[in-house]
Amino acid sequence: MRELAEVMIKASKDTLGYSTKRPWMPSVDRIDSRLGYTPDNIRLVTVAANLAMGTWGDEVLYKMADAICRNRQAQVQENRRLVTLGVTLAKL
Repeated sequence: MRELAEVMIKASKDTLGYSTKRPWMPSVDRIDSRLGYTPDNIRLVTVAANLAMGTWGDEVLYKMADAICRNRQAQVQENRRLVTLGVTLAKL
């Protein structure tokens, strides 16, 4: 695990600046920003998540992700309802 953490830390430093143009690229995030990039204080996230958490904090990102998931579930349910309605009307 330590070797992987060290590779992640090096990779994040090597791509600094370039990664902001690729939101889905992996990024190393410090769990506690007051501490350094150590194996016990990092997690692998996307660049987009890292920028969001760095700007607004973890809780805002979690709330946004939850809202997106709930909205997506509602869209899927509505699409299923419309397909069922369309099939029913086609039978008439």
